[in-house]
Amino acid sequence: MIYDTNNRLLTDHLQIHIIELDKFKYNLLNPDLNCWIKFFTMKEKDNKEVIMSELVKEKPIMEEVQKRYNNFIKDRLMMNEYDKRQAYLYGNQIMLEEERRLGIEEGIIKGREEGIKEGIKENKITIARNLKNSGLDIKFISDNTGLSIEEIEKL
Repeated sequence: MIYDTNNRLLTDHLQIHIIELDKFKYNLLNPDLNCWIKFFTMKEKDNKEVIMSELVKEKPIMEEVQKRYNNFIKDRLMMNEYDKRQAYLYGNQIMLEEERRLGIEEGIIKGREEGIKEGIKENKITIARNLKNSGLDIKFISDNTGLSIEEIEKL
Protein backbone atom coordinates (compact mmCIF):
# COMPACT_ATOMS: atom_id res chain seq x y z
CA MET A 1 0.00 0.00 0.00
CA ILE A 2 1.21 3.48 -0.83
CA TYR A 3 0.52 6.46 1.44
CA ASP A 4 1.08 10.17 0.86
CA THR A 5 2.90 12.43 3.33
CA ASN A 6 -0.31 12.85 5.34
CA ASN A 7 -0.67 9.05 5.75
CA ARG A 8 -3.66 8.93 3.39
CA LEU A 9 -3.93 5.74 1.35
CA LEU A 10 -3.13 6.44 -2.30
CA THR A 11 -3.47 2.91 -3.61
CA ASP A 12 -3.69 -0.60 -2.27
CA HIS A 13 -2.71 -2.09 -5.65
CA LEU A 14 1.00 -1.49 -5.29
CA GLN A 15 3.62 -2.46 -2.77
CA ILE A 16 7.23 -1.38 -2.85
CA HIS A 17 9.86 -3.41 -1.03
CA ILE A 18 13.53 -2.48 -0.83
CA ILE A 19 15.80 -5.41 -0.11
CA GLU A 20 19.60 -5.46 -0.09
CA LEU A 21 20.28 -8.57 -2.13
CA ASP A 22 23.76 -9.03 -0.68
CA LYS A 23 22.27 -9.41 2.79
CA PHE A 24 19.38 -11.60 1.70
CA LYS A 25 18.81 -14.94 3.37
CA TYR A 26 16.39 -17.17 1.49
CA ASN A 27 13.13 -18.17 3.24
CA LEU A 28 13.23 -15.28 5.72
CA LEU A 29 10.60 -13.35 3.80
CA ASN A 30 7.10 -14.21 2.67
CA PRO A 31 6.88 -16.74 -0.21
CA ASP A 32 6.07 -14.11 -2.86
CA LEU A 33 9.19 -12.11 -2.09
CA ASN A 34 11.30 -15.26 -1.77
CA CYS A 35 10.46 -16.18 -5.37
CA TRP A 36 11.46 -12.77 -6.66
CA ILE A 37 14.64 -12.70 -4.60
CA LYS A 38 15.62 -16.14 -5.84
CA PHE A 39 14.98 -14.97 -9.41
CA PHE A 40 17.11 -11.83 -9.01
CA THR A 41 19.97 -13.57 -7.22
CA MET A 42 20.52 -16.37 -9.75
CA LYS A 43 24.12 -16.50 -10.89
CA GLU A 44 25.49 -17.30 -14.35
CA LYS A 45 26.81 -20.65 -13.12
CA ASP A 46 23.44 -21.66 -11.63
CA ASN A 47 21.18 -24.03 -13.50
CA LYS A 48 18.52 -21.43 -14.31
CA GLU A 49 16.08 -23.92 -15.84
CA VAL A 50 15.96 -25.99 -12.66
CA ILE A 51 15.62 -22.93 -10.45
CA MET A 52 12.90 -21.46 -12.65
CA SER A 53 10.94 -24.73 -12.71
CA GLU A 54 11.04 -24.76 -8.89
CA LEU A 55 9.88 -21.14 -8.80
CA VAL A 56 7.04 -21.85 -11.23
CA LYS A 57 5.89 -24.72 -9.01
CA GLU A 58 5.86 -22.36 -6.01
CA LYS A 59 4.32 -19.40 -7.79
CA PRO A 60 2.69 -19.89 -11.22
CA ILE A 61 3.16 -16.18 -12.07
CA MET A 62 6.88 -16.86 -12.30
CA GLU A 63 6.20 -18.71 -15.57
CA GLU A 64 5.18 -15.38 -17.13
CA VAL A 65 8.28 -13.75 -15.59
CA GLN A 66 10.47 -16.44 -17.13
CA LYS A 67 8.80 -16.04 -20.53
CA ARG A 68 9.27 -12.27 -20.55
CA TYR A 69 12.85 -12.58 -19.32
CA ASN A 70 13.67 -15.11 -22.06
CA ASN A 71 12.04 -12.88 -24.69
CA PHE A 72 14.13 -9.99 -23.47
CA ILE A 73 17.47 -11.79 -23.54
CA LYS A 74 16.72 -13.39 -26.93
CA ASP A 75 15.81 -10.06 -28.53
CA ARG A 76 19.10 -8.83 -30.02
CA LEU A 77 17.87 -5.26 -30.38
CA MET A 78 16.79 -5.05 -26.74
CA MET A 79 20.00 -6.68 -25.55
CA ASN A 80 22.07 -4.30 -27.68
CA GLU A 81 20.22 -1.34 -26.17
CA TYR A 82 20.74 -2.80 -22.71
CA ASP A 83 24.46 -3.29 -23.39
CA LYS A 84 24.74 0.26 -24.75
CA ARG A 85 23.08 1.61 -21.63
CA GLN A 86 25.41 -0.38 -19.37
CA ALA A 87 28.45 0.82 -21.37
CA TYR A 88 27.18 4.41 -21.16
CA LEU A 89 26.71 4.19 -17.39
CA TYR A 90 30.13 2.57 -16.96
CA GLY A 91 31.75 5.26 -19.12
CA ASN A 92 30.10 7.99 -17.08
CA GLN A 93 31.31 6.40 -13.86
CA ILE A 94 34.90 6.17 -15.16
CA MET A 95 34.76 9.76 -16.43
CA LEU A 96 33.42 11.02 -13.10
CA GLU A 97 36.13 9.19 -11.16
CA GLU A 98 38.81 10.64 -13.46
CA GLU A 99 37.39 14.17 -13.11
CA ARG A 100 37.39 13.81 -9.33
CA ARG A 101 40.99 12.59 -9.38
CA LEU A 102 42.04 15.50 -11.61
CA GLY A 103 40.12 17.96 -9.42
CA ILE A 104 41.90 16.70 -6.32
CA GLU A 105 45.29 16.95 -8.04
CA GLU A 106 44.49 20.48 -9.24
CA GLY A 107 43.39 21.46 -5.73
CA ILE A 108 46.62 20.11 -4.24
CA ILE A 109 48.72 22.03 -6.80
CA LYS A 110 46.83 25.29 -6.20
CA GLY A 111 47.07 24.78 -2.43
CA ARG A 112 50.82 24.31 -2.65
CA GLU A 113 51.20 27.40 -4.86
CA GLU A 114 49.17 29.51 -2.43
CA GLY A 115 51.12 28.09 0.51
CA ILE A 116 54.43 28.94 -1.17
CA LYS A 117 53.22 32.50 -1.90
CA GLU A 118 52.11 32.94 1.71
CA GLY A 119 55.42 31.54 2.95
CA ILE A 120 57.40 33.95 0.76
CA LYS A 121 55.26 36.87 1.96
CA GLU A 122 55.75 35.86 5.61
CA ASN A 123 59.48 35.53 5.01
CA LYS A 124 59.63 39.04 3.51
CA ILE A 125 57.72 40.43 6.50
CA THR A 126 60.08 38.72 8.95
CA ILE A 127 63.15 40.05 7.13
CA ALA A 128 61.64 43.55 6.91
CA ARG A 129 60.78 43.52 10.63
CA ASN A 130 64.34 42.47 11.51
CA LEU A 131 65.87 45.11 9.22
CA LYS A 132 63.54 47.79 10.62
CA ASN A 133 64.48 46.78 14.17
CA SER A 134 68.13 47.08 13.12
CA GLY A 135 67.49 50.72 12.26
CA LEU A 136 67.85 50.53 8.49
CA ASP A 137 66.10 53.02 6.23
CA ILE A 138 62.48 52.07 5.37
CA LYS A 139 63.01 52.96 1.68
CA PHE A 140 66.03 50.62 1.58
CA ILE A 141 63.98 47.83 3.22
CA SER A 142 61.14 48.38 0.74
CA ASP A 143 63.49 48.25 -2.25
CA ASN A 144 65.06 44.98 -1.07
CA THR A 145 61.99 43.10 0.19
CA GLY A 146 59.38 44.23 -2.33
CA LEU A 147 57.07 45.32 0.47
CA SER A 148 55.44 48.75 0.34
CA ILE A 149 56.58 51.51 2.64
CA GLU A 150 53.13 51.47 4.31
CA GLU A 151 53.47 47.75 5.05
CA ILE A 152 56.90 48.26 6.58
CA GLU A 153 55.75 51.21 8.71
CA LYS A 154 52.96 49.00 10.21
CA LEU A 155 55.51 46.40 11.39
